[in-house]
Amino acid sequence: LVEPHISIPISLPGIFGSLFLIISKSDLSLLLANVLHISTEILSQQDPSFFDQFLSFFSSQLMTCAHSFDQIKVLSPRIASQQEISSVACLSLNISATAPFGNCEARLLITPEFLDSWKKKRIGN
Repeated sequence: LVEPHISIPISLPGIFGSLFLIISKSDLSLLLANVLHISTEILSQQDPSFFDQFLSFFSSQLMTCAHSFDQIKVLSPRIASQQEISSVACLSLNISATAPFGNCEARLLITPEFLDSWKKKRIGN
């Protein structure tokens, strides 16, 4: 993602390494504007802490949605403490969602350390 973005670090208990959900600030603003039924222009005039609070809400809702799937729930994903995105090459999964108000895209970055730990713990290799 070239434009300004937000990274949400995610951890799984017992798995080393990091997962990051990356979403552009413009897509997150589009989501917030549509939740509140206001324009993105009005939203851009709000105090920046307003956006930060929505990010906290969005992250919480993301985990609530993840826990609604039995296959994910058993993994107990959590929002991790803020971390820097690794500068090493990561596995990247593109995520796209279509809603009545437009398309939103995100990317899940999986560090090599996470992938190795996942294989050892979940696959047994």
